[in-house]
Amino acid sequence: MDPLYLIATIRPIPEHRDALILECKALVEASLQEPGCELYDLVIAEGDEHFTMMEKWTSRAHWDNHMLTPHVAAMGNAEQKYCMEPNQLTFLTPAY
Repeated sequence: MDPLYLIATIRPIPEHRDALILECKALVEASLQEPGCELYDLVIAEGDEHFTMMEKWTSRAHWDNHMLTPHVAAMGNAEQKYCMEPNQLTFLTPAY
């Protein structure tokens, strides 16, 4: 079973940036408690206007279960209110 990596690019509406950070913080804290969650963190490059959510899951099945949780649903609502566009998701698997 290969691990699943995920990079999500999140583009906040500038005036809602702080509210979105709070929503993301709650998502990170809850997600880190889930089975199979090995990494879940929100980062930003200096001088950048978008956030990057970095995730690593033990398997795709673990991520699939994660997507059914109330905290992911709450983040979906926050995304609609606080983001300029839907989050861009990039799925990655180990090269070897």
